[in-house]
Amino acid sequence: MTYLATLIFLLFTVTLQASIAPVDVLVSADPTSETVIIRSATAVSHATTMSVFTQRGEQVYTADIAAGAYVSKRFPAAVLPAALYVLHFTDALGRTTLPFKIDESSTVQYSFAEGTHTLFPRVNMQEARTLVLSYPATEQCKAYRMTLQDAQGQTVFTDEVASTTSVRKAIQLEALHAGTYTIAFAADNRKLNSTAITLR
Repeated sequence: MTYLATLIFLLFTVTLQASIAPVDVLVSADPTSETVIIRSATAVSHATTMSVFTQRGEQVYTADIAAGAYVSKRFPAAVLPAALYVLHFTDALGRTTLPFKIDESSTVQYSFAEGTHTLFPRVNMQEARTLVLSYPATEQCKAYRMTLQDAQGQTVFTDEVASTTSVRKAIQLEALHAGTYTIAFAADNRKLNSTAITLR
C-alpha cells in the first residue's frame, strides 16, 4: 500500500443538509383512483434520485427529480401491492430514507421517527494533488472508512475516523501515479457513496 501524507486534521461544523428531510415526505393512498401518491412538501435543492425498495432490497421504482422541483409521483395500487417498502431520496450530499407500509385495504402507514437523514462524506480535489475529505458527525454509525483504489481495483490508501465529531482531512497524493482512482466511503462497513478522481 502506498504511503500518503496526511497534511491537515481539522474539526469543523457541517451545515449542509441533504435535499429532503423525512418530515417533508408525504405518502398517501387515493381510493377513488386506486393509486398511491408520493410527494414532497418542499422542493429538492439538488438533483435527486427517488427510489422505492421492497423490504428485501428489491428496487421496484426509480425516478430523477430535477433541482428546484417538487416530488409528485402517482402509482397504480397494483404497482405497489400490500407490503413493506422503503423510500430513498439520494442526492450529491446524502440520502433520506422512509419506510412505509401498504396494507390489504390500500391504507398507507408510516412514521417520520423511522426515517433517516444521512449526510455523505465529501471529496474536494485541490491543486497540487491535495485530496480534502469532509466527514460529517452522525449518531447513525460509529465510524467512517474511506478506501482509495486504483484502476485495477487495488487499494492504495485507507482512512478511518470516528463519527462523533465532524472532521476535515487533507491528504497529499504526490506519491501516486497518474490515472483514475475510485474513492469509496462506508459507515460501519455499510456502503455509502463513491466517486472517481483523475490524477494527471
